[in-house]
Amino acid sequence: MGQSEWRNAFKDKNGREPSLEEFKQAKQNGFTLPKTDLPNEADLKAWIRDFEGTNHRRPTVEEVKQQKNLAENPVDPKVTNQQPMPENQPTQPVQVMQQAEPIQQEPGQFDRRRQQKPSQPDDAGQKRVGNHRSGTNKSLKQHKWGIFLLAVAVVLIVLVGYGYNYYSYANTLDRTATALKTYDKDKYHNITEWSDTHKKMTTADLTPLANYMQDQKMSKSDTEDWIKKTGKGVRFVQDGQTLLIFPHYTLEMDPVDLTVNTNRSGLSLSVNGKVLTDKSNSDYSEMLKHQAPGLYNFTAQGSLNGQNVNAQSSDYYGGNSSDAVDLDIKTVSFTVESNIDGGDVYVAGNKAGTISNGQADIKNVVVTQGAKVYVKSGNGSNAMTTPSKPLSNIDDGDTVDLDSDSILSKSEAKGQLDDMASALTSYASSDNTPSGLSDIFNGGLSNKSYQDFSQMIHRNRYAASRNADSINFGEITVDQVSAKSKKNAAVIFEIKEDFNYTSNTDPDKQTSGTKTQRFQLIAHMVYNSSKGKWLVDSIDSNQKKLSDDDNVN
Repeated sequence: MGQSEWRNAFKDKNGREPSLEEFKQAKQNGFTLPKTDLPNEADLKAWIRDFEGTNHRRPTVEEVKQQKNLAENPVDPKVTNQQPMPENQPTQPVQVMQQAEPIQQEPGQFDRRRQQKPSQPDDAGQKRVGNHRSGTNKSLKQHKWGIFLLAVAVVLIVLVGYGYNYYSYANTLDRTATALKTYDKDKYHNITEWSDTHKKMTTADLTPLANYMQDQKMSKSDTEDWIKKTGKGVRFVQDGQTLLIFPHYTLEMDPVDLTVNTNRSGLSLSVNGKVLTDKSNSDYSEMLKHQAPGLYNFTAQGSLNGQNVNAQSSDYYGGNSSDAVDLDIKTVSFTVESNIDGGDVYVAGNKAGTISNGQADIKNVVVTQGAKVYVKSGNGSNAMTTPSKPLSNIDDGDTVDLDSDSILSKSEAKGQLDDMASALTSYASSDNTPSGLSDIFNGGLSNKSYQDFSQMIHRNRYAASRNADSINFGEITVDQVSAKSKKNAAVIFEIKEDFNYTSNTDPDKQTSGTKTQRFQLIAHMVYNSSKGKWLVDSIDSNQKKLSDDDNVN
């Protein structure tokens, strides 16, 4: 185009005269204008109307400028979507001014621009914007629900873990033992049920169990062991679930039927303070059905041959479906020998004597035939109790042997003292320290009693008026075992000592032979838990010589 045409086109486009620099630039380019698709005034008004309809406000100056820039530099409409300015940005309504000179356009130019406007949001664009916002809101809601559900899952996992721990076998057993040690029948009610009906037991039903627990005074660990191992009609079992998923453990009680009999008339009979009859006859018999396992105290009161009678029979009943209670009355005297030193002798549940020097004499006790005798010392984990024996098997003048299996027995004591005698004989024959001393003496080689024995042996072999060629120890007899606790016992025993002499030790007379002495000693023994056996701790120095036979000639 020519210079004049370029100048008019520039003025139409920019609304002013070109500058000298712009004129020089155009001249270098041959007075050509770049192709453009700038919108005319009608296009701009149409865009503003669409903007207001979509965003419900007028566009800002910055948004109008942005629209003009898009018109001058078109981009792919699939990439660019016109978005309104942020709500917090100040807006300035735009007044579209009428231009003094209409913009020259080629025929059909208006329609083409309207079709190509990249900034004009069409219906599809509006839907995309709406869908994007809807999708964003939906994503946020889903995210919040996800966090909520995760929190709920974590809480449920924690609660389930706590529940399995709380209702576990070990923890329920611990709570059960704790409740039993309270001797509170109301608490017993919450942890027990009948094994046949699976119904809860009443506090009256539970009186025998409370009596037994209070009488035994077991430690908590002993109570747990009793619960787990008892064969006395009480079982710790799982009988269902708690809250459908957690195990439920309880104490099941096997009922027992008790038949009470007596051969005496005119007696008042009662059990655990409840009167059965206030006047029995000579063939009285009554069955107590569906009773709980536990300790029962039967009493028979009245007059027998002009003598007041107040006989009692206390015993544990349970573990059998039925049992008999013999309340026949008799008077008896007998002697009890026991290895529980200082233990109390109980006849029909009542203290009747105390073990001293291994025995106790029981005189003229009025008892029922079904009553039993036993020895007991201490309480809880320190308790020592002998098996009980029924008085129906004891006659006047009898001696009853009642030893506790939980402490040192005579056979165990003899076995340990036999090992001691063998070790001493070995040393007396060879002068070599015997092996295995730590399994015989408490402290092994350093034990004072062993050192006393070894010094006696050395003196009789090398420093006596006549030295023995060898010394033998043996023929142990255990006379008595007395225990103060489960881990300490005193053993009264006899030991024979043979001092052997040869003619070499009597150059003048050339005599030879054996001098035999027998002594009674008291050994104090202790139980070593790590070795699982009893050891000699000390031997009293006040030995008693029982015999002295000199066969040296």
